[in-house]
Amino acid sequence: MKKKIIIVVLLIILRVGISLTIPKIILKSLSDNPIKIMCIGDSITDGFGNPGSYRKFLYNGLTQKGYSIDMVGSKAGWSTTYTDETTGESFEYDDDNVGYSAYAIKAYQGRSGIYETLKETDCLSEKPDIVILQIGTNNVIDKHDSKENFEDYEILLDYILENIPSTSMLFITTIPDLDPNRKDVYSWFANYRHSDDWQSTFDDDQVEKLVKAFLKNFNSEITSIAKKRNENGQNIRAADVYSAITDVKTQLKDGVHPNEIGYKSMGEYWTKIIDGYLKEKK
Repeated sequence: MKKKIIIVVLLIILRVGISLTIPKIILKSLSDNPIKIMCIGDSITDGFGNPGSYRKFLYNGLTQKGYSIDMVGSKAGWSTTYTDETTGESFEYDDDNVGYSAYAIKAYQGRSGIYETLKETDCLSEKPDIVILQIGTNNVIDKHDSKENFEDYEILLDYILENIPSTSMLFITTIPDLDPNRKDVYSWFANYRHSDDWQSTFDDDQVEKLVKAFLKNFNSEITSIAKKRNENGQNIRAADVYSAITDVKTQLKDGVHPNEIGYKSMGEYWTKIIDGYLKEKK
């Protein structure tokens, strides 16, 4: 879609005789046959508090390796510039994505769902070559019913696989670690601070253990789902972005969302994973 818009704009420019320097990133997208990557998820994919999230580091990492990349999604935008405040490093990146803050796997009371959004926006018609799916953090935060979480996840996977090319690859990943007792997100984990029958309350240490246990179970099941589907011949692979966030105190902005340190680590993780996959295909 972005390429079509660029072509129309350039035709208008040529027609009215406007003289300007066309950015290299636009010329590159027109001249190459880029690899389309779609990143699907919640606020961590969207980039809550840190625009571009891990996606900017993934885009830059792959383009630095010589790949021509076109990020695609329901949320389209032009190229954007990121500048590291510490090092001064600066680069342009493609900001298209399917990241929606506060979204769950599928809609339930109080939450919109990424599954419904994919259907409503029909963004998979962009025919991505690679799909990265990271979803479920809000399901874990809400302590939403585990059985329903995994049933919803399977439905979501079926929809994605049915609507991307048979040659495309879907990567599904674990979700990053959480720090539930941080001030900014303390109230978000309210469902862990009391027993299901509301007869008991739990202190912060107990809450942290309960959250970690729920998260561990969620990640384990997601990995298992991916491996089973892969063994059954589906174009799906398990990834483990949980391994990229190794210190919640220094890599998370608020206890849920990564800061730039965390996002960079995630971007480097994905660059390695996608680079390895693309080299396999050669």
